[in-house]
Amino acid sequence: METIFTAFISHKHGDNTYASKTEEGLKKQIAEYCTDWWNDFDTLSEIKIPETDDEIIDLYFDGEHAGVWESLTYDETTLL
Repeated sequence: METIFTAFISHKHGDNTYASKTEEGLKKQIAEYCTDWWNDFDTLSEIKIPETDDEIIDLYFDGEHAGVWESLTYDETTLL
């Protein structure tokens, strides 16, 4: 059996789905999404993008705009 890590980002334009064999790989993908859209939010545009993927994700989804435009859901799935 193999485990994969998945994430779903819901936003005003639809949904994005991400998958990786490692949790670190998944976080890298999500952090890349966050940095791509960072400056679209007034609440983030004046804040320097953090150094680590965890900090980027936490600030982006737990910031003042969290839950208004976007949401993040993680999952871990075992393939049979």
